[in-house]
Amino acid sequence: MSNFSLLLLCIITGCDKDSHIDYSSFNIKPEIISSQEQQGFIITDTCSPFNIPLDFTNLKNSSRTLINSDWLSNPHYLEDINNLIYLFNQAHISDSDVFINSLNNSALIYKNNMIEVNNLKRKLQTDINNKLNYYQQAIASITTPLINYENG
Repeated sequence: MSNFSLLLLCIITGCDKDSHIDYSSFNIKPEIISSQEQQGFIITDTCSPFNIPLDFTNLKNSSRTLINSDWLSNPHYLEDINNLIYLFNQAHISDSDVFINSLNNSALIYKNNMIEVNNLKRKLQTDINNKLNYYQQAIASITTPLINYENG
């Protein structure tokens, strides 16, 4: 049965006038080829229509890195956003403006959030410093009478 299927496929392919070989994937000059009616793809280790272009692989990897990162603990979050914007611009995808605008908006939100986080951090540090100062003064006020009591 499998031999019959293979034979049928060969007959159909052989009789198909639209099945052509694309010699350009061989990097062969057109004047060397006698019949330009043949077209198709030549798949090699370095050239295949099924290979994912490096630009798209980089976009996928950078997107995954950004999605899986925590904006608050990732010191390179803004850099990762800008890298992804750069990759979209380099890929020249016609509908990438939507993604670029969203990434620019995310960068703006990130910057505003970091300003708020830093303001909160300063406020908390000021509160801690004030409490520490109060406790140090309280300890000093207790320590002075104890030293006087021991000496006197």
